[in-house]
Amino acid sequence: MNSTETAVIPPLCCPALNWRAGLSPEKNPRSNLNLLKESKSKQPRKRRFKKQKHTVQDKLVVNLSSIELTTSEEKLLSKGLNFCPAPATVNNLQLETDVEAFARRLRLKEHFNRQQKKNLKEAGMNESDYESDEGDICIPKFKKKSKWNPPKSKNDNLESFITSVKAEVRSSISGKQVRNISKSESQAMINLKDRDEIVIKQADKGSARERERERERERERERERERESV
Repeated sequence: MNSTETAVIPPLCCPALNWRAGLSPEKNPRSNLNLLKESKSKQPRKRRFKKQKHTVQDKLVVNLSSIELTTSEEKLLSKGLNFCPAPATVNNLQLETDVEAFARRLRLKEHFNRQQKKNLKEAGMNESDYESDEGDICIPKFKKKSKWNPPKSKNDNLESFITSVKAEVRSSISGKQVRNISKSESQAMINLKDRDEIVIKQADKGSARERERERERERERERERERESV
């Protein structure tokens, strides 16, 4: 029997191995394709339309009066009537008092609702048989408000909700307060608040804000009355 011999071929003598191993990228079409893809991906994309900055006029603030408002007042009104400005400083004592009052109202509702269910059960009635009408309840005109604080509720869900609300409020004021309006807009808010001759209201259509003088509104009403009388 003839013995078989195994020959070892060096990589430089085999062009197929060179092509697969990537030793000669100029002869490797796949490597050239990858380089072409990388060159295309590195090119910056061109915007077809440039992004324009929003101005005060884009907010649809309509002025129906003859009073000229400043730019700060226009910017403030363009934020919308539901915009809530962040205070510069927070009164922690007043905030704690408000949170405790909120928790007291929740506990009072739960306490008297539980007491009402207990009374109905003792009377042999169901909740569907009892209809409470707040309009029929006669409340004295002068009555001293009660300061009674109900004990902690037996409802674990209510107490956990109150605890989470208190923790959320404390965490929100623990950091540095960031104003969401500028100083000029803050001063504009004070100026608009002190001007009684200007009426600020929501427009009938869209998100525009209308400001008109009270005298001009009265004149328009008089014109409508004259038209109806003719």
